[in-house]
Amino acid sequence: MIDVEPSKVVKKGRVSPGKMFLVDTDAGRIIDDEEVKAEVAAANPWAEWVKGNLIDLKDLPEREHVVHTPRPSTSASGRSGTPPKSSRSC
Repeated sequence: MIDVEPSKVVKKGRVSPGKMFLVDTDAGRIIDDEEVKAEVAAANPWAEWVKGNLIDLKDLPEREHVVHTPRPSTSASGRSGTPPKSSRSC
């Protein structure tokens, strides 16, 4: 936090989820979400990296199929999730 004179406040608010901003103290400006993301996207050859590292699922090696068997569920008391059978006769 820094103290800023109220007359110098340009913008107030919250940063929404997935959004960001950059304070460029050298240039004395605030760079908004769209500009930051555009600069990052343009800075590296993302499409080239994806193209060079893309793997087609059919090219993956075969793997052993594992079958998981469900365990009986237990309640907090440690008993199974099914109600006990009655021992009373009618």
